[in-house]
Amino acid sequence: MSKKSFNNAPTKEGLSPAMVESGTIVNVNVKNLTVDWVSQFSGKQITDLKIMTPYLHYNNGEGFTCIPEVGALCEVCFPSDEDAPFIMGFVSAPEVEGGSSKDVQEEVKDPGVESEEDLSEAVSTGSTGATTTGQTTSDASFRAGRPILNPGDMLWQGRDGNFVIIKRGGVLQIGATQVCQRAYIPLLNYIRDFCENYELNTAAGSISWTVQRQENDPTGNAPTEYTLLAREFAQDAKASIKVSIGCLADAPKPPGAVQDKPYVEIVIAPQSIDPKDGTVTSGIKYVLRLDRAGNSYVMQAGTRTDEIKGNHVVTVTGDQTVNVGGKRHAEITGNDELVVDGEHQLTGKKGSSEKWSTIKSITATAIKLGSEGASEPVPKGLALAVWLASHTHPASYTPPIQAPTLANVLSKKVFVE
Repeated sequence: MSKKSFNNAPTKEGLSPAMVESGTIVNVNVKNLTVDWVSQFSGKQITDLKIMTPYLHYNNGEGFTCIPEVGALCEVCFPSDEDAPFIMGFVSAPEVEGGSSKDVQEEVKDPGVESEEDLSEAVSTGSTGATTTGQTTSDASFRAGRPILNPGDMLWQGRDGNFVIIKRGGVLQIGATQVCQRAYIPLLNYIRDFCENYELNTAAGSISWTVQRQENDPTGNAPTEYTLLAREFAQDAKASIKVSIGCLADAPKPPGAVQDKPYVEIVIAPQSIDPKDGTVTSGIKYVLRLDRAGNSYVMQAGTRTDEIKGNHVVTVTGDQTVNVGGKRHAEITGNDELVVDGEHQLTGKKGSSEKWSTIKSITATAIKLGSEGASEPVPKGLALAVWLASHTHPASYTPPIQAPTLANVLSKKVFVE
């Protein structure tokens, strides 16, 4: 074969034309990023072949890098200017297309980005540029397990199913599996995450959604939990706020008639919450727990102030207990009304005093002072004064025990002991 000089390479002479040969990678040098190659037809062996990439800069290796695997089919170019050969691209072996519709449904990685109908038909572009769907020109296929893509789509896929898909229309999908992936959708600027468990860690705190395995639950269910851990300052070693929502099996149960699993828990413990597992060591200042039966528990170490601008209505269907360790002060600028359908009891261990600027009235069928057994009727002041003023008798006269006028002096409702 004749030799000739090239205008752009005045110091080299080369064979004309360049040669391209198919072969298989038999070894990979990950340190030097070279491979060993064997020709598919002639059996020729070449070691330390370099690989052409879509873009690479020698300064710092910036660009696109992919480490090939042993067994990959590739095309090796032998340059016409007598430079060292290099791998210019990779190809797939031909296979017979069979059961394509089933393969398509299994391979499509589309978490609600597009409809399945749009992706279930094979798409190819002919030489005229027209797009044809649902048609095959031969039985040979070079898809090699790759999902069906539309013209203009780009795919980067790993051996274990992880992938990056850049779709026409601006949709971007990045995922490790079909369940674990993120989709960026330009329509309304959506970001959709799909996963079984999720965790976000920042200097300010962390967020996690976790799903426990079914075998860890006696009922065979998969309990879920959402946890937010927040630090007060980024320099803090431990978190100060914890918010948990879900099936909180390990959380303390709220007090109440029905002891059930908490659904919601809020804990404030300044710099006392382990950022790894959310364990609260000490220093709890506030706790709120709600369970699925409707019970609630609130613990507050400090002062609580409620300010209500409008009306406040409290309805308690069951019993109500109020325990006050210190003083209790209630100031009412309007009227105060207490209606009790049952018995009313007030017990005090020390003295009691009441001060009223005007009249205090007590209406009852009987008022007993001293105890419930008080039986001595209290004399009526005016009736007693009238009786004393009008009563006269001789010095030697003894009044009868049951004087008719004396009965009107005694009260029929107020008794003392």
